[in-house]
Amino acid sequence: FKRIAVIGLGKSKEFNLDKVRTLGIKLYRKLKVLKNVKKIGTILHGAGIAGLDPELCAQMFSEGLMSASYEYNKYKTKPQEPKFSELVFCEIDKKHFTAAKKGIKTAQILAEAQNSARDLINEPAMFVTPQKIAEIAKSIKGVKTTVYSKAQAKKMGMNAFLAVGEGSVNPPEFIHM
Repeated sequence: FKRIAVIGLGKSKEFNLDKVRTLGIKLYRKLKVLKNVKKIGTILHGAGIAGLDPELCAQMFSEGLMSASYEYNKYKTKPQEPKFSELVFCEIDKKHFTAAKKGIKTAQILAEAQNSARDLINEPAMFVTPQKIAEIAKSIKGVKTTVYSKAQAKKMGMNAFLAVGEGSVNPPEFIHM
């Protein structure tokens, strides 16, 4: 590696999985100001002397990196390129590799879900209608989803819910997942 980043982790007694996630966030923020960083190599923080679960350590670090890298680019003429394309965990204990792979996969799923939610939040409200959100909710695989119409919500006595959408041209959709 051409560059090495040293980031303080705080007091060892206070080190936990949340600190591992924060480390990923801090590292990404540092990468934003550096040029031409394509590959990151790191140890599996927390899985060694801290004795934390290696799967969760890989997950938390990866989640931190991925959540910090989020940018809403839909309306930008020139979206920002990803800062890096490869993350390498350097680990002596071979048993940790399988666990780390599972943790990274979980982090990818969670980060993609989080970033999809962030995209919805950043999208103008005129495009994110109750019908659009219901459509998205129904498209999520592995989750049983029921969408209740305005009439069904009225029948169930959901008056406070219905009052919120009274001023909208879009009819309300109550989504139960």
